[in-house]
Amino acid sequence: MDGRHDRRIAQLFHDAIRADVHSRVDESLDRLEASVEYLQELDEIELALEGVLAEVADVVAEGLVAQLREVHRSSH
Repeated sequence: MDGRHDRRIAQLFHDAIRADVHSRVDESLDRLEASVEYLQELDEIELALEGVLAEVADVVAEGLVAQLREVHRSSH
């Protein structure tokens, strides 16, 4: 009877350890998923910022060209 009791206790420990490992792996995967989502959002923000900065650069360049043309036109 002691042998069966010992095996049962060993099985309970095995099951508990296995459940703990599965739980911790699930938590790690959840954190990884959240990190991936966050990085994807950052990538989207980065793309949006690149677009806005490109527009700003275009507007500034157009303004400079217009000023240069005006200076050139008024000097003739």
